[in-house]
Amino acid sequence: MPSQKAIDNKALNDRELAEERTILASKPQRLVFETTNRCNLRCAMCGQSHRDFVGRDLQPEVFARTEPYWETAHDASLFGWGEPLMNKHLGSYFDLLAPRGPSIFVLTNAMLLKQEMIDRFLTGGLTYLNFSVDGATAATYNRIRKGADFDTVIANIRKVVAKKRELGVSHPYLRMVFVGMRSNVEEFPDFVDLAASLGMDEAKMVHMIAYGQEMVGEILFDHKERTNEILDEAERRAKAHGLKLTIPDRFDLSGKPVLEPMQSLHKKCPRPWEEVFVQSDGKVRLCMLSKDIMGDLNVEGIEDIWNNEKFQQVRGTINTPQAMSTCAKCPQYKEMNVNDRAAFIQVETTLPGTKPTPAPPQPDAALAEAAE
Repeated sequence: MPSQKAIDNKALNDRELAEERTILASKPQRLVFETTNRCNLRCAMCGQSHRDFVGRDLQPEVFARTEPYWETAHDASLFGWGEPLMNKHLGSYFDLLAPRGPSIFVLTNAMLLKQEMIDRFLTGGLTYLNFSVDGATAATYNRIRKGADFDTVIANIRKVVAKKRELGVSHPYLRMVFVGMRSNVEEFPDFVDLAASLGMDEAKMVHMIAYGQEMVGEILFDHKERTNEILDEAERRAKAHGLKLTIPDRFDLSGKPVLEPMQSLHKKCPRPWEEVFVQSDGKVRLCMLSKDIMGDLNVEGIEDIWNNEKFQQVRGTINTPQAMSTCAKCPQYKEMNVNDRAAFIQVETTLPGTKPTPAPPQPDAALAEAAE
């Protein structure tokens, strides 16, 4: 449970966000640690399948440099672009943070979830455990999530639920997450049924973002009416089960064009005020999609980064038409504008932690001259 320091810091942080201050007296209320950008799967829609990630694990000495903010953090997340269970230090990071009080989030594909880690999470007080499950049937799930097995994942989820019952605890809050795309969205209402049958606290759907050209045809922006119908049905089923449901905004079917640039901008983004994202190599970014480096924990302290010139500049521009390009068409599920098609297509976006795309070979000068 967050400490009184964390609660007080969050209240101050919320006020400074409301006032749109660029220099903050508060500390970040959320710490996001990309424990690794390696993954054991190659899912059809994920950036892991469409970019060449360097492949790094967050090291203990880097993690330790964020300690000045552990006491005041209201929330802490232990995942990013990779599967967190691939980092052998994940358990120790959890053990270090948990006594400090922040609500700790973990998102996993559950393929590597062993009983030892389940026991560690539950006895240590993990607050939220999220499972990525993109289908209600084995056929759909196994097609999308290359390298995974539906039956193994469901069995591992059942182990967590069984352990909760054995210990008689209400934590962690269990959520199953579904990435909606044209080829699986018809199963989303059944996914809600599945989540309820497994004993989840919540079912959630986020939009698929196209990181590869071959996935553009899967975006739900081009299937607005049917998607809205499916979300309506999912909502009815969740209500019948008494299950919390988190879904994207419904698409606007009015057909009205976007008239002003600001109308296509993301929703108001609080992240530069609320959180720091620590990439697996120790670089600090605004979020897992931002390619802009705000600082480097390998050579700087976290307190030196939090109010530096870069953070101040972003706080002053992110919610204006002058927002940096990666923010202007934000695909983050909380901030994205679902009525802006550009937010769904990130084929050209540089993802943090990936190797630079090599420049196309240039023709030999003599050959080019001869061709002329």
